[in-house]
Amino acid sequence: MEPTPLPPSVPPTHEPPAIPVPADWEAALRTYLKVPPFWLAFPEAIESVFLHRAHGSRIHRFRQSLYASMALFAVLALCDVLLLSTFRVEALSIRFGAIAATLLAVFFLPRAALAPHRESFIAGVFALLCVAQAVISLHGGQRALLLYDEVLILGLLLCNQVARVRFRQAAPFTLFWTLLYIATVQTRDSPDVAALIFKCGFILLVALISLYTKRAMELDNRNTFALRSLNTIAGDKLNAVNAELSAQARFDTLTSLPNRRQFEEHAERMLRDAARNQSNLSVLYVDIDYFKAYNDHYGHKAGDDCLCVVASVLRFTTARALDMSARYGGEEFVIILPDTRLNNAISFALDLCQNLRELKVPHDASPIQRVSVSIGVTGRLITPDTTLSDLLSEADAALYKAKSAGRDQVYPPA
Repeated sequence: MEPTPLPPSVPPTHEPPAIPVPADWEAALRTYLKVPPFWLAFPEAIESVFLHRAHGSRIHRFRQSLYASMALFAVLALCDVLLLSTFRVEALSIRFGAIAATLLAVFFLPRAALAPHRESFIAGVFALLCVAQAVISLHGGQRALLLYDEVLILGLLLCNQVARVRFRQAAPFTLFWTLLYIATVQTRDSPDVAALIFKCGFILLVALISLYTKRAMELDNRNTFALRSLNTIAGDKLNAVNAELSAQARFDTLTSLPNRRQFEEHAERMLRDAARNQSNLSVLYVDIDYFKAYNDHYGHKAGDDCLCVVASVLRFTTARALDMSARYGGEEFVIILPDTRLNNAISFALDLCQNLRELKVPHDASPIQRVSVSIGVTGRLITPDTTLSDLLSEADAALYKAKSAGRDQVYPPA
């Protein structure tokens, strides 16, 4: 005969803590460390976290590069006055009309406006400054030519090494800068072809070194972030495993009730508190009637379900914060009720029996024809000499009397 489906038990409430990093991060980060993509970008979700964590330091570097650009602007404006003759007015107009306006716009533009495309905007600003400087360099004459050529190199270093825009923006900026510099050199009237070739080679070398060091620095930062994230994932996993092991060590895996170990630790604390406060404490010993016959009749899976149903009733009935019901072994459960007199504990036990009766869980192998429990109760005023072993022994003796009297009852009676 198949048993009537049992009411669902209360699911365990002690789940392991969730790992704060998404599960797919680990594989993605390990793949990144093995073979970084050319543009060095993480997958989208990881990239957004990486940029968010680096936001403060990037803003600081952008500010530093802006201050350096302003200092360089002041020096170059002075050089325009001292070194230029025929193109002085035009050069100052370019500096104060285009370059200064751009720098001030960047300085005062709200961060929120820059946020979505900040690094592309910064690279664009440096490209504009280099174009303006190239125009001045072409019309400045031989006297200022050497100085202004070096200024273009400073612009490249400011963008790639000081501002440290991402490699994705630094690469196109460096390519643009290289083409601009070569075009500027080739436009000049110079009879020395060898000098021009050497100059172009030097430009390419500077560009490649700057771009290589930029990529190496960014790759190092990203690898550090990836390794720290993997360490965090490993730590979170270890904490989750430890929490799970701790829960398994303190809770019964089938019923999710506290196990014997946790019950005894809690009961010892309650005994000390009761002795100190000179208050009452009661202990109940609960045993499922004819449980072996239930297992033999319905099978062990149904027996496990029966245990969970009884555990649910105990959990529902044990409502106060310091009350605790626990699985003590097999089909036996124990309950501790701090600050509870014997007569109140007996009433509690009767309510527990009634709650289980109302479920009407069938048990054809029992003379009672339903799942029932017998409960032994003890309670007293706690003194420093009272031990948990004494209380459990008294409750166990009362349970024996309840079973001897016919089961499905409480002893001592009300």
